[in-house]
Amino acid sequence: MPAISADGKMIAYKSFKPDNTGRIFYKMAITTNDAKLVGEGSMPQISFDKKYIVFEGKDNKILIYNIQNETIIDVSPALTGLQSPAWEPSGHLIFAAGKFPNLDIYRMNLADGKFESLTTTQGMRYGCKSSPDGKQIAYRCVQRITDSTFKKGIVVYDVSTREEKYIAAIGEYCTWSPDGRQLAFHWKGDKYFAIYIVNADGTGLKKVAEDKNGDSELPVWSADGKKLFFQTNRRQGNWEIWVMNTDGSDQQPLIWE
Repeated sequence: MPAISADGKMIAYKSFKPDNTGRIFYKMAITTNDAKLVGEGSMPQISFDKKYIVFEGKDNKILIYNIQNETIIDVSPALTGLQSPAWEPSGHLIFAAGKFPNLDIYRMNLADGKFESLTTTQGMRYGCKSSPDGKQIAYRCVQRITDSTFKKGIVVYDVSTREEKYIAAIGEYCTWSPDGRQLAFHWKGDKYFAIYIVNADGTGLKKVAEDKNGDSELPVWSADGKKLFFQTNRRQGNWEIWVMNTDGSDQQPLIWE
């Protein structure tokens, strides 16, 4: 997943070049060619103050890269199945953890390493993202209703009431628009994975991009809310970072190797 800083100037992403090993890189300016290596891992997220990058390391580790010091620390709590760490505006981390098929959403205070479970009911939750104001968290959730039926889709979690609300029956790895009014995510299209947008209250679901030659995945908003960055393998199967308008128009390659 590409990650864009809150001010829209910095980008972090995963690359498999040159030896098919997944590594995190970042650029202090999106348009520069000066990419700097973070380390092996996936799913990078840039802190709101642009001082740190959190990402998934090997063996389900949660790692934080200090941009100024160029150092990596392991902040993994004593939980199984750690994945999809992300920042809250407060500087705390949220992440998913648990044993399949039950994964909960947790919050961790980096100052003292203490963590708490935000969700307590059964279900598989992952891909969590905090809203810009920190009042809500969105993620994919799958819950068993009966032996043969499931409730699943994108959930918005209210931090103050601790209530979950399903807003879409499809989707995973969603991200918030800068004004907190919409979410973008990917899910299956007619043939390949496509990009969708939905209002935070569950209205206005629409598919905005699907390419006939490959997947379009992991969208993230620009700082002004006018564009979406995403990854795609539409050209010879190579994963690249592209950018487009939020209505799906003017799709252009941004980072390719």
